[in-house]
Amino acid sequence: MFFNFLSRFIRKEPEQHLIDFMPEVRGELKKDFSLAKQTWFGVGGSAEVFFIPQDAEDLAHFLSGTQNLPLTILGCGSNVLIRDGGIPGIVIKLGKAFSYVKVEGNDIICGAGTRNGEIAKAAMEAGLSGLEFLTGIPGNIGGSAKMNAGAAGSDISKILKSAVMIDNFGFTHHLGREDFIFNYRDTTIPAGWIFTEITLSGTPEDKSKIAETMNNLRTQRLETQPTNVKTAGSTFRNPEGLSAWKLIDKAGCRGMRVGGAMVSEKHCNFIINTGNATANDIESVKSLVEQNKVCGILVECVQGEGGVIALDKEFILGVEKICKQNDILFMVDEVQTGNGRTGELYAYMNYGVSPDVVTTAKGLGGGLPIGACLMNEKTENVLGFGDHGSTYGGNPVCASGAINVIERIDENLLAQVKEKSKYIFDNLCGAKGIESVSGLGLMIGIKTVKNAKDVVNKCIEKGVI
Repeated sequence: MFFNFLSRFIRKEPEQHLIDFMPEVRGELKKDFSLAKQTWFGVGGSAEVFFIPQDAEDLAHFLSGTQNLPLTILGCGSNVLIRDGGIPGIVIKLGKAFSYVKVEGNDIICGAGTRNGEIAKAAMEAGLSGLEFLTGIPGNIGGSAKMNAGAAGSDISKILKSAVMIDNFGFTHHLGREDFIFNYRDTTIPAGWIFTEITLSGTPEDKSKIAETMNNLRTQRLETQPTNVKTAGSTFRNPEGLSAWKLIDKAGCRGMRVGGAMVSEKHCNFIINTGNATANDIESVKSLVEQNKVCGILVECVQGEGGVIALDKEFILGVEKICKQNDILFMVDEVQTGNGRTGELYAYMNYGVSPDVVTTAKGLGGGLPIGACLMNEKTENVLGFGDHGSTYGGNPVCASGAINVIERIDENLLAQVKEKSKYIFDNLCGAKGIESVSGLGLMIGIKTVKNAKDVVNKCIEKGVI
């Protein structure tokens, strides 16, 4: 008796699991569920709680009782990498109840868990065009709608008509196309909202033409992309006007390996699991690709420290040509020459070139990050604000200040600079005691016959400077 009484005090109670706090549901609810087989990469840890709702009502009921818990929505796993440590909180996967396609007139109504290929096939059989591109996008329509997936010159934004979504409180919302904001590979929706049904619009067309387009897309995919391998498709987004795979290839990353993960030899925007990769291997390959350095050439059109020497036009044009031919950043340093001092807004404008990057402000001693740069659209999409005190450091406030200065410089100011600089230049040339004159605009350097120090001292004595 005494022993049994004591054991109740010294026995350790079992620790409660998150699943113990879940509401009662009709669907499948599992704890510490391995997610590796739920993704195309075939890697990753476990979900703390894994839930497959029986239907939309079951999902809504579940969400109403789990409002403040971490929530992750998993589609068919074709475009996701789950880390080896798994996913804390709840992972929801829409099962067979959300996989259906119905055709009503020109509308295709489908459950959010329906494979894109099935939707494209149903549209073809109904003689509806515009959805052919879905045949080249692995995954479910719910995930495709969330990321505004696209291929072959089209994307979800062009065909989505309406959608049914359940929010993280369990309330159902019926949304029209006008309720969504579509961006490149992204659709803006409130956090925690889940697509349950999506209506897409097609255009009547001959079935044979639709089938031909779909076959061509499949053939192109087989010829250009790795198939029958463990991969999650394209890894990096395309910068504006550029192809990510070309940049990766030029950086020498094709075939790069870490453990069992490698950059595909066939299409180097794909990372593949060669058989025994971990999520960490795949993420390491991705990081190595991202860390490859960008090559650039920096030119100062007017070198002030060297006696104000303006570079030869043919030289600058030659540097620009080399950069464009070899995909090298062509950069111009305008920290000294910018903002109208040469008769143009920037000195490079006197040479007829188009740099990728223009520096306009320099970081000061002490590491104050005040640098500011101008960039063309191509460069802007792959670079961001820095956090250090150099020419390329910068911050949003300084960038805004630089833009404000630019906007205040008008044509009248530039015309005055040109007029006065020509007057000064012309009068200095051939003047007594001056051997040569160089420079651009008001950035003028002179080489004197006498020692420069003596000339400067005489000028100070006469009150000239």
